[in-house]
Amino acid sequence: MRSIFQSTRAGEPAPVLGAIAAAGCVGEVAPMVVPLFLGGIMTEFGVSEGTAGFVPALEVGAIACAAVLFSTRGRGLDPRRAVWIALALVITGQTLSILAGSWSVFVASRAVAGFGEGVLVASANIQASLTRRPHRAFSLLLAVIITCFVVMASVIPAAIGSFGPRGAFAALLGLAVAAGIFLLRFPRRRPQSGDPRRTHWISGPGPRLLLAAVVVYVAFSALWTYVGRIGASLGLSLGAVGVVISVCGVIGAFGPVSAGMVGLRWGRSLPLLTSLGLIVATSVMLTSARSTGVFAVSAIVIMMAFMFFVTNLRELMSALDPTGALVGVGVGVITTGGAAGPLFAGVILNAGGTYPSLGLMAVVCCAAAAAVVAPIARGVDRLAASRHHEVEAELA
Repeated sequence: MRSIFQSTRAGEPAPVLGAIAAAGCVGEVAPMVVPLFLGGIMTEFGVSEGTAGFVPALEVGAIACAAVLFSTRGRGLDPRRAVWIALALVITGQTLSILAGSWSVFVASRAVAGFGEGVLVASANIQASLTRRPHRAFSLLLAVIITCFVVMASVIPAAIGSFGPRGAFAALLGLAVAAGIFLLRFPRRRPQSGDPRRTHWISGPGPRLLLAAVVVYVAFSALWTYVGRIGASLGLSLGAVGVVISVCGVIGAFGPVSAGMVGLRWGRSLPLLTSLGLIVATSVMLTSARSTGVFAVSAIVIMMAFMFFVTNLRELMSALDPTGALVGVGVGVITTGGAAGPLFAGVILNAGGTYPSLGLMAVVCCAAAAAVVAPIARGVDRLAASRHHEVEAELA
């Protein structure tokens, strides 16, 4: 862990990194905990499963739209003011979710919260890409997000048990209010205009990288949605599956941590391909498991490998576009991949597919992503090496 915090000695004070992580937590944790309260919302408002499923889709859509709009059209705004406005939207949305007396008001409240979350997600990742050591900044950001998710996964069920389904939004409201303390130190830095390294998100390799990222997110979320069902099919109780998922969250935080420790000493291509290879191997193991031991180990490893991949992917995006637009747009677009994964999995299973079919889908998706990501990463490494040699020649 210590190597990650070396970024504080590179001109990034700990409070600034804490502010970036706080913004990321509020923006990214909320959609991750939807499965914890979705069933309760169905009972609270008396809606069907299909109708309730509209809510997370709407919130994810609002996050994606806000992230794209802010990253491409909101660059002239003061970054600190923007996150405070976004935080106000999140607090408003969570409060309305607690007080909503009708389904329509509740749905609108999730859209309001989602828009604020999208701006916070984009802001956190843009500022991480503008640090002196983006790789370590992204490592810290994602490690804190995963840790926060593990904490909220314990807090929200307790809140629901005490206050009913709306207790989940009280917990999320508390997270937003607590984050506000850290956001007092949110950085105000803006990208330098005319950066010759800039690769626009709608040109060059940017769109291909975004597509590859979405494909991986679709594959992972499709598998992860059915982790509980796979465990149950092996005879594990709901409580035992919950323990495995909690351990996955705790150990999964070591994915970003290890990515920060490895850094760029082996380039960008090798770590990305290694993590994709691990996702492929553990996807097959997970979906074909015949024992609870294999199930637990593969679930833990796939979470670590995925978070390792995400950390390196965001660093690659920031290297392609140091203004932060690509990574800001990317986190929004990629979120839609996470939402689409369960839909694809449902189609496959409803068509007569089995859990190994989901593993096969992950293999195909990761192989396609590797074919796209590897040449882009190698190209960035070659460009960085050539610039390094130019600087050495000038100094000689």
